[in-house]
Amino acid sequence: MKKLPIGLQTFSKVINGDYVYVDKTKYIYELIQENCVFFSRPRRFGKSLLCSTLCELFSGNRDLFKGLWIDKNTDYSWSVNPVIYLDLSMRDSDAPEDLTSSLMRKLNKIAKSYKLIKIAQTTPGEMLEDLIVLLQEKFGQNVVIIIDEYDSPIINHIEDLQKAKELQEVLRKFYTCIKGLDKYLRFVFITGITRFSKTSIFSGLNQLDNISMDSRFAHLVGYTKDEINFYFHEHLQKIADAKKVVESGDVEEIKNKIHAWYNGYCFCDEEQEVDGKELVRLHTPFSVLNFLHKAKFRNYWFESGTPTFLIKVLKQKNYPIESFENLKANMNELMSFNIENIPLAALLFQAGYVTIKDYDSVYDRYALEMPNYEVKDSLLKCILAVMTEHSSSTINTELIDLRIALEKLKSFIQQYHTLLQ
Repeated sequence: MKKLPIGLQTFSKVINGDYVYVDKTKYIYELIQENCVFFSRPRRFGKSLLCSTLCELFSGNRDLFKGLWIDKNTDYSWSVNPVIYLDLSMRDSDAPEDLTSSLMRKLNKIAKSYKLIKIAQTTPGEMLEDLIVLLQEKFGQNVVIIIDEYDSPIINHIEDLQKAKELQEVLRKFYTCIKGLDKYLRFVFITGITRFSKTSIFSGLNQLDNISMDSRFAHLVGYTKDEINFYFHEHLQKIADAKKVVESGDVEEIKNKIHAWYNGYCFCDEEQEVDGKELVRLHTPFSVLNFLHKAKFRNYWFESGTPTFLIKVLKQKNYPIESFENLKANMNELMSFNIENIPLAALLFQAGYVTIKDYDSVYDRYALEMPNYEVKDSLLKCILAVMTEHSSSTINTELIDLRIALEKLKSFIQQYHTLLQ
C-alpha cells in the first residue's frame, strides 16, 4: 500500500518515495498547450505540487512520469526548457524593500544554478528580464516561468492598506517586465489564492489568461469521488476493516461521510461539462489525506492554518452575518479582488469558504454556498469569534446548541444574536 503524501509539495519526492500520486497529467498536458496563464485556488488544494510537477515536466525528467497519463497517451517531446521557479510564500517581505531584496536573492540563486554570473543587479524586474534573455540564449530553448503564491506578500499585510498597496506596486512592476519578452518564453504559469484586478497588479500582462473558472481545468487540483475510489481504495478498506469510523465496516458509508465533510467544491459553471461528463465536485486534498491517515473526521483544512487575512478583513469591513446567506455574484465580482474594496463574495469564494451552488445563465449570476460540513462548522466558529471577540475555547462551548442549527442558517442567526446579548 502506497504512503499518503500529507503535506508533500515536491513531485519527485512523491514519485520516488512511493507515495500515492493522483494522476493529473491529462489536465496538465492540456494546460501546457497554453502560453501565459493565471490559476487561483484556495490554500492546501494542491497548487504547489502542481507547480513542482510542471517544473519536472519542462526539465525533461521523463522517468518521473513513467506510467502516468501523459507518458502513455501523448507524443510529448520531453524537451528541456530552462525553468524560473519562484515561490513567494516565505514571510520575508514585511516592507517594499524587503520584498525587492527577496526577489533579487531568489533570482540570483536561479542564475547561479544555471551558471550565469552576469545578470543585472538593479531592480527585480530588470533582473528577471535579463535572466530570461540570457537563459534563452545559453540553452537555445524558450524559458518557462512558474510563480507560486504570487499574492502572498500582499495577503500577509491585507489589514494595512498602505503597506499592501506598496507591496502590490513592487509586484506590479516585477510582473510587467514579462510583457515584452514573449519571443523568449515557452510558458508562464502564475498561481495563488486571490485574483487581484488586472489594473492593480497585472496591468502589463495583457496576454495573461485567467483559467480559474475554465471547465477544462476544473479538476487540475482537488480530488473527485472517482479519484478517491481509485487511488485510495486500500486505505479506505483498511479503515473500514477497523470498524472505528463506522460500526458496520461499510466502505460506502465511510465514503459518504468523507463526501459530506470534505466534498462540494465547484469552480466553474455547472452547465459546463468536463471530459464530456456532468461537472463533478471536488474534495479538499489535505483534509482527505489526513482523514485517511488518522481515521478521524476533523476540520483538518481549517486547522492547518488560521485564515488570518480573512479574519482581519472581516473585522475591518464589519460584514453583517446575514450577508453570508444567499450570496450571489457575477463572474467579474467573483474573480476580482481589490484591496481597497473587497467584495464579500469574492473574499469568501477565492479563499475557499463558499463555492458555486448553481449558475443562472440568463442573468449571469452565481449562487454561492458553503461547500461542506468542515467549512460550515469552521467558518461559523470563525465569524462568531470575530464578532463576539470571544476566545475559540469559549466559542466551542457556546456552540453546542448552535451546531444543531448549522443546516438552518436563520435559526443560527437568531441564536447568534442571543449570544451577543
